[in-house]
Amino acid sequence: MRTKTRVRLVQVRMTEEEFGRFTKQVKNSGMNRSTYARNVLNGSEPPDRNVPYLISEVRNAGEALRQILELTEQTLPEHSDEIRQALERNRQAEKLIFSAYGGITCH
Repeated sequence: MRTKTRVRLVQVRMTEEEFGRFTKQVKNSGMNRSTYARNVLNGSEPPDRNVPYLISEVRNAGEALRQILELTEQTLPEHSDEIRQALERNRQAEKLIFSAYGGITCH
C-alpha cells in the first residue's frame, strides 16, 4: 500500500487575536499545528487533550468495579448482578468515548 505524501503547503494570514485563539486550540488538542489544521479542514473535531486522561480514568473505574465484583461474588452474591451491570455500563462508556475520538490511545 502506498503511503500518502503531503507535498502541498497552505499559508494563512491571521490577526494576532486569531493566531492567539488558534494557538490555544492547538495546545488544548495536544496536536501539532498541521495535524490540528487537517482535522479541522476534514471536518473532524479535534479532541481535547483531556480525552486520553478521561479514557484512563474510565478504565481505572472499570478495574475498581471488577475488583468489587470479585469481592461481592464471594461475600454478597445476591448483589453481584448490580455490580456486573455497572461494570458493563462502564465498558460501554469507554467504547463510546474511544470511538467518538477516533481511537486515541492512552499514555
